[in-house]
Amino acid sequence: MSNIMIFSIKGGEGKTVLSTNLAAAIDNSLLAFCDNTADMDFLFQKRNGFKLKHPDLFDLRMVETTTKETKKSGEIIHIDLIDDVINYVKNEEKETGKEIHTIYDTGGYNADEVIEDKYLEYSHHKLIMNADYIVIPIGITDIEIQSLKTMSKILERISSKVGRKIIANVVPCRIHPNAKITGQSFQNLLNEVSKYDCFNMLETIINEHSNFKKSMSLGLGVVEAKQTRSSKSSRQIKNLIRELDLPLRSGNIGV
Repeated sequence: MSNIMIFSIKGGEGKTVLSTNLAAAIDNSLLAFCDNTADMDFLFQKRNGFKLKHPDLFDLRMVETTTKETKKSGEIIHIDLIDDVINYVKNEEKETGKEIHTIYDTGGYNADEVIEDKYLEYSHHKLIMNADYIVIPIGITDIEIQSLKTMSKILERISSKVGRKIIANVVPCRIHPNAKITGQSFQNLLNEVSKYDCFNMLETIINEHSNFKKSMSLGLGVVEAKQTRSSKSSRQIKNLIRELDLPLRSGNIGV
């Protein structure tokens, strides 16, 4: 079992798009949504609708790791199901003899509660402690880059509690295709990452491109959709998987 956490405290960094595309391209994957947005319902419905016309499309397994419950008082509370997901994966691996790679789309749920003393109760922190891979998608604007400081504190605090160093992989994401690595914005990102020993800067860059919107509108990853599977976006997703040393889905997965 390998747990891949797509994590950022900032919205709009491409967590859901990256998570979905990794799950579509990584062999024997499970896509886990960690907040109660409509992302999973949208993806499930679009993908199932596409599958009716293309029955050869493989089944992308999806689960949610939180649910909501309304108390008699009317208060809505979040219930953490991460342990249930982990146990499901363990049982599935035992039955099939195959390793499952779970990609967790952390969304924004409980990210604002990271400084609370009871942080072990929160799903993000439980995932950080159990993750085999942490991937932080990030842009190159100043407001995006400064979020690394807060995330470094989260990682350092949890590292101290568990007694081991936790390292997160930083990947430039949603980057304009014309942005240059030698440009000042990229250099600012590299300089900020270098300040903290809890970050590993990846070489792969994920550009902002309409290919992701086209494929997601069908409930697919860029490696699957006919019009995007040979694109630069598809190659970037595959390069990221190789850089993380994870297995690519075998065979012709495009439709």
